[in-house]
Amino acid sequence: MGVGIIGLAGKLHKWDDSAMFFDGSSLAAYIFAIAVYLSVGVPASRTVATPVEGVDTREDQVEALQILSAGNTIIIVLLGAVLALQAGEEYARRAEAKELVRFAEESKLTTVSEASDVPGSKTESKKDQ
Repeated sequence: MGVGIIGLAGKLHKWDDSAMFFDGSSLAAYIFAIAVYLSVGVPASRTVATPVEGVDTREDQVEALQILSAGNTIIIVLLGAVLALQAGEEYARRAEAKELVRFAEESKLTTVSEASDVPGSKTESKKDQ
């Protein structure tokens, strides 16, 4: 659990827009999943595995098992959200890099075409023709 928190906090340390949205949300979901595990999962597991004699009835064990199942479902959804946010961050970084390359190529073409429109050059632009 600690490795996940340290890893997400380390990625959040960069503190740009991507880190604040994707990594901050991932860290919040991860911490919430840990909180659900510690507050619901562990006590329910204890009730199911080692019931207290005379206090925990069979119905208490069944209810604890249902609560444990619901808690595990919530944890699965939260950890899936962490994975989706991390994949979304990588997709956004790749899309941004692709757009930067496209923008750089367009600006090179614009610079080349402006250089050819300099007076005295042999090629005429369409508006000069």
